[in-house]
Amino acid sequence: MNLDELNRNEKLRRGITTGTCAAAAAVYAYSLLSGRNQKPVVNILLPGNLKIEVPIKTSEVRGNTAAAAVEKDAGDDPDVTHKSSIIVKASFCDKNTPDEKDYLETCGISSVIIRGGEGVGFCTRPGLDVPPGKYAINPAPRRLIAENLANAGFGKNPEKALLIEINVPGGEQIARKTLNPKLGVTGGISILGVSGIVEPFSNEAYIHSIRLQIRAIAAQGITRIALSTGTRSQNSFLRDNPDFSRESCIRIGDFIADSIRAVNGTGVTGVAVACMPGKLYKYACGHEYTHAHKVKLEPGLMAEILSKAGVEGDIIGRILLADTVKEAAENLTENQYLDLLKKLAVMALRNMQKWNPETDISLHVYDSEGEFILQYPEKDGK
Repeated sequence: MNLDELNRNEKLRRGITTGTCAAAAAVYAYSLLSGRNQKPVVNILLPGNLKIEVPIKTSEVRGNTAAAAVEKDAGDDPDVTHKSSIIVKASFCDKNTPDEKDYLETCGISSVIIRGGEGVGFCTRPGLDVPPGKYAINPAPRRLIAENLANAGFGKNPEKALLIEINVPGGEQIARKTLNPKLGVTGGISILGVSGIVEPFSNEAYIHSIRLQIRAIAAQGITRIALSTGTRSQNSFLRDNPDFSRESCIRIGDFIADSIRAVNGTGVTGVAVACMPGKLYKYACGHEYTHAHKVKLEPGLMAEILSKAGVEGDIIGRILLADTVKEAAENLTENQYLDLLKKLAVMALRNMQKWNPETDISLHVYDSEGEFILQYPEKDGK
């Protein structure tokens, strides 16, 4: 099955992971070493017994080394590695060849040594799926390479080993657009992919990246992190809280409840949430996901709070017509607005504590210009 067949009747086009690309290039390079001429295409067996046809872009043999390149096709996913070349060089070697950065994988009764080359990252911190001191080539792609090499006929000689070196030209520059620098992966991209298939960008993918960041931060021994809804709230929070490092701050977008729940079991004991009044209101309403296309602001709670505070009826009427918290604020005095936000903060924190009762949570609210409005609970209990 090729990608066109895989994507038949799909609204968004799926692609293949860097791990699948590396496996296809490795199998083709091995076939060249073995003297087999074939069409420039490889069938790779993915987890779940799905076979995917992967075209080979270029290949060559130089002396005792064969190389093959696959162009990464991420489908409709906004993947920064889309169209990148994944190049694998293969050569037979002694099974004692690997150095401490390499991976030694079993393939039948033989061994496969998997190494990172140009543009493949190197892990420097704990908390990821690969340990510090190793190339950023995840376990699933390594298994995929070894299993497909076995399917291609390698692995029948206990004395024989195959060195597989993965290269991604330009990978170091590409990695700057990913989470790798923040996660402690230097020098290039990671070779990833559990299923072998890239699903178009989804909420689950975003949440997974948040969980990964939290886990990586916790692995450094950091016990207090900050979750911000965007860049502006993050920068404002860091300005006002110099005891937090940028590495301990994560942008979570609309995924407030999943992010707070993701802290459980990581060793993180304190979470600061930096947001603006619009998000605060949605938290107070109990919304676990806050995207404007999914959660329209309903002003009833604001009107109820203000009515109990004695705000006049005509103002309440205008509040009920407001589409945003900012629009509602235009009808209030400065003190009325601040009092409203304080009451919303109490409600919002109560909801967050339901999502994660084990973690100490604080709220930090900023206006659209990044100016501080309030913190709850207040600092030092004041």
